[in-house]
Amino acid sequence: NKIYINKDKVTVYNKVIASQCTRIFAFYKPTNVLTTMYDPQHRPSVADYVSKLPVKVFPIGRLDFDAAGLLLLTNDGDYANKLLHPRYKISRSYWVVLDNFIDDAQIIKLQKGVELEDGFGKADFLKRIQKSSVQKYFKKIPDASCVVNIIVSEGRNHFVKRLFENLDFNVQQLFRHNYGKHKIGTLKCGEIREVGFR
Repeated sequence: NKIYINKDKVTVYNKVIASQCTRIFAFYKPTNVLTTMYDPQHRPSVADYVSKLPVKVFPIGRLDFDAAGLLLLTNDGDYANKLLHPRYKISRSYWVVLDNFIDDAQIIKLQKGVELEDGFGKADFLKRIQKSSVQKYFKKIPDASCVVNIIVSEGRNHFVKRLFENLDFNVQQLFRHNYGKHKIGTLKCGEIREVGFR
């Protein structure tokens, strides 16, 4: 008989073993939620959302406290390392609300790369987009703001924000909608959905 790991409970000597496989979950992290499993100050965190999952998980990488969007969760350290290691160049895609209009020359500059305090950094892809196309993922977008889609392939701390700050932009809001092959899809804010297992 076949065993469906995401459906069946398998026990050996009354011990459940089916849950020991690698599980991957997509979480739509709300704004003002910490990407941590414990906070001594008892602020809202990922830990508040995962208690009903069938396995213990941890976040793959980070997503800023004031940012929202796709956060991957897993119970497998090796899998997480593969997604996070710079040599694999796993893409992360964001919609970003900037405080001012970004022109073509500035877009080209960020795609060629700029020097940050911890080394060279660049956008793999950067394009202005219509506010209306992503409005539902943000609080009110100010009239003077500009919205862009940016793709990067590394996860240094505050990396996207620092790219724009290098050109004197202020990131007002940030939303991650893709991480590698995983997309935010139809997930609702605060929702978790299993997207893979091994």
